[in-house]
Amino acid sequence: DLQRMDRDGDGRVSSGEHADAAKAAFDALDADRDYHVDAAEMEEANGNQPVAHRLSGDERLKPLDSDGDGELSPDEQADRAEAGFKARDADGDGFLDLRELRDSIAPPAAPPAT
Repeated sequence: DLQRMDRDGDGRVSSGEHADAAKAAFDALDADRDYHVDAAEMEEANGNQPVAHRLSGDERLKPLDSDGDGELSPDEQADRAEAGFKARDADGDGFLDLRELRDSIAPPAAPPAT
C-alpha cells in the first residue's frame, strides 16, 4: 500500500495521497461511471476477494452507506477515507508510515501468555 499511495516517494503517505488513493479505489468500483457505487458494483468487486472473505454486495455496501440511500457517494467515500486516515495515523503527525499501514492491516500479535 505504501508504494502505491506514496506519489512523492518520501516513504510516507500524506492525507492528500491517502484521499487520492481512496478516490481511485472508488472510481475502480464505479463500473457504470455514475459517481455512485451500488450493491451490484460491490458484488462485482467480490471477484477480487478470497472465497472465505466474500460478502454480498449489500453486506459490503451497508456499513459504508452512511445516509442509507443504497449507494456509496463520493462524499461518503471521502468522509470514510478521512476517518480511516486519522485512525491509522497513530502518532498524529499527519502522515502514514510503513509501520502505521502494517498495524492498521494486521495489528501486532499479543504478547505470549505467561
